[in-house]
This record gives sequence, C-alpha cells and structure tokens, in this order.
Amino acid sequence: ALDLTFRLNAEAGTWTFIPPGHIAFVSGYQLIGSPTLYASQRLRARVTASASNPAAVTANLYVSRYHENDTLERMRGEAVSLLPGESREIEWTVPDCDGYPVAEVGLETSSTLDEDHTVTLEWLDWDGTPNVTLRPRRGRMWGRAWAPCLDRFQHERDGYGHLVQDEGRGLLIQGGSEWTRYRFEAHATPHLAHQIGIAAAVQGLRRYYALVLSEEGRLRLIKQLYGETTLCETVAPFELYRGYDFALELDGPHLRGYLDGALVLETTDNDRPLLHGAVGLLVESGAMGVEDEVRVSPLANS
Repeated sequence: ALDLTFRLNAEAGTWTFIPPGHIAFVSGYQLIGSPTLYASQRLRARVTASASNPAAVTANLYVSRYHENDTLERMRGEAVSLLPGESREIEWTVPDCDGYPVAEVGLETSSTLDEDHTVTLEWLDWDGTPNVTLRPRRGRMWGRAWAPCLDRFQHERDGYGHLVQDEGRGLLIQGGSEWTRYRFEAHATPHLAHQIGIAAAVQGLRRYYALVLSEEGRLRLIKQLYGETTLCETVAPFELYRGYDFALELDGPHLRGYLDGALVLETTDNDRPLLHGAVGLLVESGAMGVEDEVRVSPLANS
C-alpha cells in the first residue's frame, strides 16, 4: 500500500514504458522494451480515505501517453468522491491512444480544503488482452515500443515499410508476456525474402508460434521451442512484391492461420503449448514491407 498525505492535491505514478529521461542515454545505448499497459486494457485500483480526514477527497486514475513531439500527454479517468473512512474500488478502461504508447499510470487525489488529508492506494492492477491498432505515428516513441531483433528497422523514416534481416530469421516484437487468446493481423509484402510472416505467443527468439509463407510456395504454422517444428502446412502461391493478409489466432492450445481472409491452417498443440506472449513480424533472409498498421484484438469471450 502507498499513503499519500497532502493538503490540496497529490499524485503517485509508475512508469509502464521508457521514461522521457531515458529516451537517449549519454553512453549511446538504447533502452529496448515494450509497454506493459495498452489502450483498451482495464485499470482497477482500491483507494481508501483516512478516517481522520477533515473533508471528502476526490481520486481518479490517469495514464500518460507519448505524443508526436515525444512529450507526454495525460489522460484522466472519472473522479470519484471519498468520504472520511470510505474505501472504494475504481475501474477505468484506458482510452484509445491513437497508436502512441502509454508510458505512465497513476492516481491523482485532491481536496478543496487546505488541510492535511491522507489517501491510501491499496493496490493498482490491469488485465485483459488489448484491442489495439499499432500504426506509424510522428515522433520516435511509437517505434521504440517494438523490440527490433533484425538488421534494419528505421521506423522514423520507413515506418513498417522496410524490415530487413540479411541472414537468418529476424523478428520485430511488441507486447506483453501475459497476452492470451487473441488475433494478430498484418498485411505484408515480400521483397526478395526467403520467407515472411507473423508470430504470436512470442516469449523470446526461441519460443513462439508463427504463420510463415516461403518462397517454395508453402504456408506453414510453425512452433519454435528451442528447435523448430512444423505443426501443419499447405501449398500457397508466393510472389515477390505482392501483398498478403496474414492473421494468426492464439486460442489456448488451438491455432488458426488465415491468408487473404481465408482460414487455411488449423491445429491444436498438446505438447507443451505456448499459451501466452507477445506478437511479432517475421522476415527471413531478405526484406519485407508491412502496411501502415497491424492489429491485435482479443478473441470473443476472452
């Protein structure tokens, strides 16, 4: 629990993404990581007003998102009133952030009486797989929300338009380890690549599922778990500079792969299934372009 003692107002927050002071390190190294909180996720908190407070106080949750100038913009939930000694649970769904990453979450409290008040934040949590569209925006921070495990991702210039892995397999990863039961969609175009695709349940470079289309004309659902396994496959045309609509559904151990809107591959993984994890864009030995937005959405009843 965290006690906030104040006269007119107070706030307490925690970072959910790269803080402004860490955007650029003096050493030249970058802090790489994805946000832990996203638009559409539900925030919950338990807040208690001290019985010794001289008057009622108000409290509200807030988030701060990055904006086009790499500055923070605060968004606030509805304020609730707390009488002395009253305890309430506050809920708020993080609103649409227009593709920008959420960098901070916290609690604001206030009173109209200029005397000492105390409010206790008992706990703060969030849950749910986000329903978000991740699109290129102005500024740097939308691109910093992706972990680039490939040779080239110059997001300020190219957006998603030129993802390159010179040799072997590269991934561009974003999301939380707790994400589960979702659909991931992207429109990708091969540029002299050996294979391209999308990944789900990403828990690292050696733990994920992927829907991949190869230059041999094979569409496969693969599992990477310290070694690669093809779960199922079919024939599919592969053409350079043609765009493909990829979609991959992670539904517990059940996987469904879509190409150009059609369900093409479906399987159940009963051997140490990967039930949760981030999403990724995949390119192997070459380059691909991805249309200006990719989407993550929870499956029904999740």
